[in-house]
Amino acid sequence: MLVKQALDILMPALPRRLPLGDSPMPIWIRYTKKILVEEGHSIPNLIHIFQLIVRHSDLFYSCRAQFVPQMVNSLSRLGLPYNTTAENRRLAIELAGLVVSWERQRQNEMKIVTDSDIPHQSTDGYSHGSTGVDPKRSVDGSSFSEDPSKRVKVEAGLQSLCVMSPGGASSIPNIETPGSSGQPDEEFKPNAAMEEMIINFLIRVALVIEPKDKEASLMYKQALDLLSQALEVWPNANVKFNYLEKLLSSIQPSQSKDPSTALAQGLDVMNKVLEKQPHLFIRNNINQISQV
Repeated sequence: MLVKQALDILMPALPRRLPLGDSPMPIWIRYTKKILVEEGHSIPNLIHIFQLIVRHSDLFYSCRAQFVPQMVNSLSRLGLPYNTTAENRRLAIELAGLVVSWERQRQNEMKIVTDSDIPHQSTDGYSHGSTGVDPKRSVDGSSFSEDPSKRVKVEAGLQSLCVMSPGGASSIPNIETPGSSGQPDEEFKPNAAMEEMIINFLIRVALVIEPKDKEASLMYKQALDLLSQALEVWPNANVKFNYLEKLLSSIQPSQSKDPSTALAQGLDVMNKVLEKQPHLFIRNNINQISQV
């Protein structure tokens, strides 16, 4: 508890106290990743680092490419075993939700940049048209001499917006780190395999949870809500019907979970998928569905 409190006090000050310098990545990001890679075989250490990232997600957003792959690969290990603790399962669900939230934020930032570029183009067109009314100003070129400098300022502002960390410059000033794939971390997005792993994990964990008490019911609801959000963020992600069918058929009456409860949970998951992918899901799985 004391370590957690100390880190929560220390973390917000790190970007100011440990500036970027000549390194392509902040030193506190490098040390966090180093511990995650070297000590990731230990579940307690893995949980400790992931809890830190979840609690301070805004600080890690600009460098998320350094952590998302291992976060995604650890979901099943933390959240799916039947004997896992409720705390570990909750953390796995929060990690999946964090990746979805980061991707939604990236998409919103890209949309803001795109929307900002459209008025800029229309304003240029209007200015050029108005200068054509006065032949002297057109020949003089004075009206055009100011436009390039203004245009450079606007475009520079858009570029800075693309690499701005969440919470603005006051939260993480001047941080730009290269992603593992060679593109800036701010442009990082999970690949198709990661998208499918996250969605399949949320489906599986929703079927594993037994909502027999308040805490488990809240986790179950959270998993279903995150499944809907993930399918909104990645509308073209592939949800395999035969995979879901296998999960449902593997639940035997001899297990602790009531078969009727498992069936109800399976229908809840199917409803969430069909709400977001009514045509794509059926088209991709028409052969399996026709055999049911």
